[in-house]
Amino acid sequence: MRFVGIDNAVGKARRFVSGTASVQDEEVKDAAKLAHILRQTLQRLTDLEARVPKEATEFEVATLTGAATISLAHNYNGPVRWWVTCWTRPVSLGAYPTTAPILVQDASSDANTLVLQCSTAGRAVVRVEPANGAMEP
Repeated sequence: MRFVGIDNAVGKARRFVSGTASVQDEEVKDAAKLAHILRQTLQRLTDLEARVPKEATEFEVATLTGAATISLAHNYNGPVRWWVTCWTRPVSLGAYPTTAPILVQDASSDANTLVLQCSTAGRAVVRVEPANGAMEP
């Protein structure tokens, strides 16, 4: 997952990769052992692919006045799903978010940029992920 801050600084978490497996020459010469190794390898690959979370990007955005257009360049080359994962209001309006964020997807969004219209002042983290097979808005 990527995280893009208000200043457009990009952070990225790195995943831990376990040690490598090995195959002995004797095992490769025996067809039954080789078939067993291949089945185990394919099963492990399937299990690992199932555990990988979807690609996603979180954008930190701020609107001070409440009337703003926000453009988020996700570069997924297709439709996306998005939602607000964190919301705070400016201190001048009170410490707690008593007003929910009002964000609406704008018609000018395209395959690589999500454009949102915001009518509430505050600071949000918006999570964007590919919507594979989803209908276009």
